[in-house]
Amino acid sequence: MSEEEYYKVANLDIFISFIVEVYALEDKEKLKMALKLIDTPEKREKYSSIINYFNDISEKIGNNNYILERYQDCKKENIEVWKALIYLYENKLVRSIGVSNFSVDDIKNLIEATSIKPMVNQIRYFIGNRQDAITNYCQENDILIEAYSPLATGSLIDNEILTNMANKYNVSVAKLCIAYCLANNTLPLPKSKTKERIIANLDVDVNINKEDLAYLNSLGHIGPTKPYRS
Repeated sequence: MSEEEYYKVANLDIFISFIVEVYALEDKEKLKMALKLIDTPEKREKYSSIINYFNDISEKIGNNNYILERYQDCKKENIEVWKALIYLYENKLVRSIGVSNFSVDDIKNLIEATSIKPMVNQIRYFIGNRQDAITNYCQENDILIEAYSPLATGSLIDNEILTNMANKYNVSVAKLCIAYCLANNTLPLPKSKTKERIIANLDVDVNINKEDLAYLNSLGHIGPTKPYRS
């Protein structure tokens, strides 16, 4: 996809997500990526290390979805970046704000400091790796779980258990895995560079019955997969 085609897609009625990363550094450069339009000299100085990134993107593709990436032992920095993202959202500069790989404690830390909860939490989620604690917390608090790596980075494709069930529904294992995420009220984020696979991933007309869904939910870590977090 050319740069021109990319920006045309980005302006359609879809969300393009961008990750804002946080690093706990010892100097004043604590915040790596950029946001935009900090409206006072004090704020501009405070967020001086995150000004450039957002400007270029926003001019080309407009409002989209900004995700704060989790780093261990960065609670203070997470709060500072979260405040900046709240500023962008409240000023209608972005359409939504969320987090990625945040635990229950991480999210509570943001809410206690700002009273604003994330709209989404991106986590590694697939059959055999549901991360029940954070998933249940988010769903109970109306925070959308975005399930990245729904195919476990491709390692579920040749799994015998899933192949047998996919054959039962006359679909591919990939579609079964995506349908599984949808059935559990998460938003799957399958990744592919192949046009045909991208199109196929959008056409998931699979209704997993209650018995099969319960069975898939009961599975532990199958095949070569390992949990992102225990």
